[in-house]
Amino acid sequence: MATPEGLDVEALAHDIIDVHGSGAAELAREKARTAILSGRIAQAKSWLKVLAMIQRQQAARVELARPAQEEASTRPHPPSAATPVAQTKIER
Repeated sequence: MATPEGLDVEALAHDIIDVHGSGAAELAREKARTAILSGRIAQAKSWLKVLAMIQRQQAARVELARPAQEEASTRPHPPSAATPVAQTKIER
């Protein structure tokens, strides 16, 4: 998975996220580390760009999901099946 010049960083980051999910950033970080240790500076820089894009895309996904989570947490919840009967108030 070499990263040539003129690479579409955004498309590659998106594809890596699709395939590797939450492990995408770890994969890109490892690729950059391997490249730098091998003396391939240009390739390492490309992988760091991909890593930055992955982190931006993942952060954007979290931000998009946050309003739905906040809305769900403010809705009243009915007593669950796990609520003991003795603690359930019964009005007559």
